Amino acid sequence: MSLYYVVSKTTVTSENDCQPVILDDEVLELNHGESKFPKNIPLMSSKEKLKCRKVKAVLRYHQPNPRKDIEGYAHHMLFSFYPFRNEEHLKSPPFTGTYFAKLQEPGVIEVINRNKAVMEPYSEMVDQALSNLSSAVTNPDAFSQQENDEVQADIANVAGDLLEDESLSDDAVILDDTPPLPAYTAPVVMPDDELNSKIRSLNKNQRKLFNKVQSWAKRSIKNKSVSSPSPIDPLHIFFDR
Repeated sequence: MSLYYVVSKTTVTSENDCQPVILDDEVLELNHGESKFPKNIPLMSSKEKLKCRKVKAVLRYHQPNPRKDIEGYAHHMLFSFYPFRNEEHLKSPPFTGTYFAKLQEPGVIEVINRNKAVMEPYSEMVDQALSNLSSAVTNPDAFSQQENDEVQADIANVAGDLLEDESLSDDAVILDDTPPLPAYTAPVVMPDDELNSKIRSLNKNQRKLFNKVQSWAKRSIKNKSVSSPSPIDPLHIFFDR
């Protein structure tokens, strides 16, 4: 199936702007040599023929979820990787049984796994890669989440340093009358969802003021990170009652 396709006699002359343009086989096979298989195979059931590809096609098919549709999953595994002459023989008992019962017969799973390893040699690697990707992606906005984590870590480190400076042992001697440092309260970083929700709730004038302050703050932070900062005008906001 990956090497041959049915030659269609109908040709589409007009292009639909709503659909992607499908590349023909000539474009895909420019940098590939001739195949060792027959170029054309006539079909016995019709006047059409199969044409050999120079580049193997990627076969895509639906695989039922074994937790939700165990019978459909068993049928898929037997139909794809277990040899048969009559599809009804894939049931146990034939014609009246179920595919799942056939899958549980001795030696059936071994044959399926052996044939699957030949047809899909990299399936385990692909499943492992997808599993690693799904476990790594915990936040759609990973960059913002990383910034929040770094800010919270810095705040925790500063708070810990201040608490260590303030804490004195029982036998410590105070040499002067310097008042103790005030207790440091670490600010709470607002989650992204809550912050975006509050921004969306602003009216037109409030949103205009917010954008002004945000733009000034971004310019100030960016100006501090350059080697030769340029002077920035102070921000003045006047409220009219």
